[in-house]
Amino acid sequence: EVGYVWAYIKESELYVCDYPSMDGWKGRKQDVKVEAVATLIRPGQQVRIREGITPKYGLDKVTHTSVGTVVSSRYDGGCVIVDFPEDSTWKGTLAELETLDHPPTTTLTSTNKGRKTCAGG
Repeated sequence: EVGYVWAYIKESELYVCDYPSMDGWKGRKQDVKVEAVATLIRPGQQVRIREGITPKYGLDKVTHTSVGTVVSSRYDGGCVIVDFPEDSTWKGTLAELETLDHPPTTTLTSTNKGRKTCAGG
């Protein structure tokens, strides 16, 4: 699951992240993996759907080769609106997208027990 880091508590060395499934999650450095590509996905950025991903809200007329521009992203990464030529209000999640210049080097999985993936804040 991908979310956003929005705070670091120095005294307790904890990161605070918002995820689609939970707001305010706290974890230590070893509990968090920073997804470098996700940190680049902001309004105005050109993106496409990651290969091999079945989007939570579906593809509709959009394909994995379609290129669109991010219009907005919910604070926790759970809903990103992308303007694709085939659908100007396509909805997806941060984990389903990649930038054109920086495709992900790893596949996101949920096999990391208790480990969360964050986009840097």
